[in-house]
Parts: sequence; structure tokens; C-alpha cells
Amino acid sequence: MTSFAKKPYLLVTFLTLLVANINRAQMNIDSLKAEYAKQKGTEAAVQLLVNISNTYSKNEFDSSIHYAKLIFTATTNKRMHAKADRLIGYAYFNKTNFRKALDHYFLAATYYESINNDTLMAQVYNNIGQMFYYNYNKKMAKEYWIKAMEKCKAVKNESYLSDILNNLGAICWDEKNYKKAIEYYEESAAIDLKKGDYASYAGVINNIGMAYSEVFEVSNDMISKNMSQAYYLKSLRIIDSLPYNIYSVQIYLSVAGALVDFERNSLALMVIKKAEAKMPKVLNKEYLNFLNTKARVLLNNKKPVDAYLCLKRYVVIKDSLFTLDANAQMLEAEARYENDKQTKEIELQKSDIERKNLKLRQSTIVGYSLGIGVLLLIVIAFMTYRRYAEKQKANKIISFQKEEVESKKLIIEEKQREIIDSINYAKRIQYSLLANEQLLKNNLCEYFIFFNPKDIVSGDFYWATKKDNKFYMAVCDSTGHGVPGAFMSLLSIGSLSEAINENNITEPNEVFEYVRKRLIESMEGQRDGFDGVLLCIDESKKKVIYASAHNGPVLVRDGTIKELDADKMPVGMGVRDEPFKKYSIDVQKGDRLYLYTDGFADQFGGPKKKKFKYKQLNEILLFNCMKPMSEQREILKQTFNDWKGELEQVDDVCVIGIHL
Repeated sequence: MTSFAKKPYLLVTFLTLLVANINRAQMNIDSLKAEYAKQKGTEAAVQLLVNISNTYSKNEFDSSIHYAKLIFTATTNKRMHAKADRLIGYAYFNKTNFRKALDHYFLAATYYESINNDTLMAQVYNNIGQMFYYNYNKKMAKEYWIKAMEKCKAVKNESYLSDILNNLGAICWDEKNYKKAIEYYEESAAIDLKKGDYASYAGVINNIGMAYSEVFEVSNDMISKNMSQAYYLKSLRIIDSLPYNIYSVQIYLSVAGALVDFERNSLALMVIKKAEAKMPKVLNKEYLNFLNTKARVLLNNKKPVDAYLCLKRYVVIKDSLFTLDANAQMLEAEARYENDKQTKEIELQKSDIERKNLKLRQSTIVGYSLGIGVLLLIVIAFMTYRRYAEKQKANKIISFQKEEVESKKLIIEEKQREIIDSINYAKRIQYSLLANEQLLKNNLCEYFIFFNPKDIVSGDFYWATKKDNKFYMAVCDSTGHGVPGAFMSLLSIGSLSEAINENNITEPNEVFEYVRKRLIESMEGQRDGFDGVLLCIDESKKKVIYASAHNGPVLVRDGTIKELDADKMPVGMGVRDEPFKKYSIDVQKGDRLYLYTDGFADQFGGPKKKKFKYKQLNEILLFNCMKPMSEQREILKQTFNDWKGELEQVDDVCVIGIHL
């Protein structure tokens, strides 16, 4: 792992307040100007100025500033002035003039505070935090982002909360609190996924990969390394599937840097070329990041001359963009903003002084009366206290004993809560790596998943990926269950992804061979691994290729059920060390394929408290195979719960049905 610094990128909230006018803002700029000339002097012209400035904000920053300034003379509407200030602030941010950007963001903040609009305050506080962050004043950035988060949560508005949480994750990153950073990133990613903002989601997933990479660099923990690579590649797959957006280049650069760190230099060179093809030719901090990353990639690919030329251009551009007194200028802007706020507060306080003085005089008379009454009450209380002093003394001993018991109880409960919180955190990590619903819907005709872990986290897992025109799906049972089993499942998922997506291994049996080798190396001779099935579905050839370790798939065809072949050895260290075989199925119309682990069949229950067994499970699958997949899942769930009854669940359960 190299010592080059890696930084998470920020999600820049800009003019989300202009969303209502986005269609008009996308009009041809000449059409907008022509319409403005017709409407000049009207309220409609003001909105046209906003749209023109917003359109120019993508790359022509001086033009954006020019048209935004016209808004101040075109209207007296303070709300439109605040929009103009944010447009100008964003343009100056792109020009790396952070002082002027802050001046205008503070003007917008002053207006939003005067009307108590928490949503708009949250947006502009986020912008202010970004200015401080980019100028290396992390303390001030954190203060404003926490303010922004509190405003969003106060009005339960998730529209901008994702960006703010991501930015707080960046601050925790700088504080080397990577666990807290990942928590912020995961909360941010969940909101993006809920909104369907896949571009932003890809960016946050990339940040999680970077955080795990830092954990690996500090602790040399192989699970963190595998998690890091899995998240990096996931973000790359998502961004490749989307049209160009503001996060595309940032993610390419981040993944390229990570691939260099993991010594995957040729792949890093391919990714940096993607970034260069989409890199806007604008001299800003993002272009500097591109030059720095490209130099690293070229150097690691044995191209020192090209790397030197990149670094030389990096130094020239950096010197022209930044000045030594930039941070002092930003603090000056902050001071002016705070001074304006204090002046307004003093004016408001003066108007209340006389009213408060009047109330004070009235309350003085009431105070004397209350004082006499309080004195009488004190005398009565003292007499009562003496009467019960002896009784209280006896009760005190009992109270101390009770407090000691309660204290110990609270300590035990707190320890238990910490353990449960840690396991729930592990569950979020594990579930984020399981096959997601959208991927399965896009690649399977009809399916169901009955996944029922014994504990909060699971040793069983199901995983899928798409590579070229082939769809891969695995259903596996790791050694153990609960936390140990979950750790094994994370390690196995990372190795499966590495084999197919990075090393381009296409045959399922060869994938199992690769994963077995990686697990044996990682576990240092321990007999840990997994049983399971890995399918490769080639829709174009109407064929399913699979490899199987102990647990073979089950095929239902023409009213009969058949347990298919499987190798009687695990993926990991076992008694046998033979190569895994490649099996194939020629798909026929109406075929149904079922994959399961041993948890369902091994469950004790029923009237005689015995195992359910595979024969009875296969009979249920055959009897219900023609029903919709969703109904089959509910039948399995009800059957399992009825059989188990009041008994404890003995193992993780995973059953998946696929209509081929």
C-alpha cells in the first residue's frame, strides 16, 4: 500500500432550490435570452435571469455572475436576491475564489434566517461548510454541516440530508474516525437509493470503499481490504451504467488511485483513460486531482517521463489558483457575517427592554408576597423533617443497597446494548453486499428468496453479479453462524467478486478453485470455508453451468424433482483436495431450479421434535412448484415456523427458487 493521501470527495449541494424551473433552465441559451428581451421589466424576466445564470453555471462562470447580478436591479424581492447570491457564490466557488463565494453565501443565509426557513438554511449552511472545507478549515466546516444536518432533521426533509451526511463523513475521515465516517456514508447511501439518485449513490459507495481501504492500511485487516475492493468496483459498475454526471470523473479518479494502491496497475491505467475522456477542460481543483492521480498511475505503469510532465503541469496550475492568505480572507467573511447577525439581535433586544422593565416592577410586589409564604413553608418543612429524620436514616441504608443493584444492572444493560449495536452494524455491512433486488429483477424471469438468519447476522449468504452477457448467482453456507459465520461470508463474497469481476474467471468450477485458494491463504490452515452452489446462467445459449460444494441444486421438470450432482468437498480446506467439476443443465421451458443450504432440513420440530429433512423439503417444493414464486416463499416461511413451533432455530436458513 502506498503512502499517497486519499481523500473522500464532497457532494456539492448547489441550486436545488431551482428544481421547479429546471425544464425552462435547460432551454437553449439563445432562446432564454430572446425571451428575456421580450419580458424585460416584468416579474417573469427575473425568473428568466435566474434560468440564464443557472445554465451558464455549468462552465461559463463569469457569464453566470453577470446575469445573476442583473437580478438585484430587476426586482426588490429579497427571496430572488438570495437566489442570486447563491448563484454568484457557486460561480466563485468554481473559480476557486472562496472568499467572494462565502460573502454571497452569508448574504443568502442572513435572509433565510430572517424568514426562519430551515430547509433553505440547511442548503446554504452546507454550501458554507464546503467553502471552509476546501480551504482546509475543517473546524468551521464541521460546525456548519452539523447546523445543516440539524435543520434538515428538524423539518424531516431528506432532499439535501444525503449530501450533508456524506460531507460529515468526510470530516470524520479527516479525524481518522473511519467507523463513524462509514456510518454517515451508509445513512447517506440509503437516502440516495430511496430517492433513486444513483449517481450520488455511486459516489457515496465509493467513499465507503475508500474508508475501508484506510482501515486496511492501518490494521492490515484482509476483510477490510476485500470490503474496500467490493465497494470500489460496485461504484465503478454503477457510474459506468449511467450517463455522464458531475460524479463520473471523481469516481474514476478515486477508483484509479485505489487500484494503484492494490497494485492493479494495468486496470488503473484503463480507468484513468475513462476519466480523461470525460474530464472537462476547466482549470479547477478537480483538474488538479486528475493530474495528480494520472501521474501516480503513469509512474506505476513504468512511464516516468509522462508522469513527470503531469506533475509539472500540476505545480504550474496549483500555483496560479491558490494564494497564501485565502484562509484569512474566509475568516474575515465569517466575522462580517457574525457581526451583522449580532447587530440585528441588539436592535431586537432594545425594543424589548422597556416591556421587560415594566414586568420586573410588577413582579417585585408579587415577589415580596411569595417570600413571606416561602418562609412559612420553610418553618413547617423543618419541623416535618425533624419528625421523620430517624425514619429516613433507616431507609437510607436500604436506598444505597438498591442503588448499587440498579447501577450494576445498568452497566450490564449498557454492555449488552453495545454488543447488539455492533452486531446490527455488522448486519448493515453484510446486507449491503448481498445480491440486490434490482440486479435480480433485471436478470431473472421470476424468483423468490426465503432468507431467515438464526441470529442478527448470518453465515448463509446469496450473492450475484453480471459479467459481460453472463449472470452469476451463488447460494452458500459458511462455517458457523452468527458473528463468526458473518465474517466468513464477507471474506467469501469479496473473493467471489475478485475472481469474476477483477480476474475475469468465467467458469464456475474455476471460480471455486480460486476462492478455495484465497480462503486457505487467509485462514492460515484452519478448516473454515463454505458449502454452496455457483450458477452461471447464459440466456443466449439456454444453458446453466454450475459448480457445487456439497449442496447440489434441485431441478423440477415435467412433474418430477431431481437432486443434481455435487462435489463432496467444501470451498476451503477439507479432507479432499481435488479440482471442482463443471456441471451443466440444458434449460427447457417450464424448468424450475431450487438452491438451498442445510438450515431448513436440519431444523428440529413437529410433533416428535425431529429434523425436517431434505426429502420432506423437496416434496413441498415439488407440490407447490407451479404456484407463483412469491406464494411459494410464503408457503415455505409458514411451513418452517409451524414446524419449529416454540423450539429454538438451530441454523441459518436460505432457500431460493428460480423459474428458468
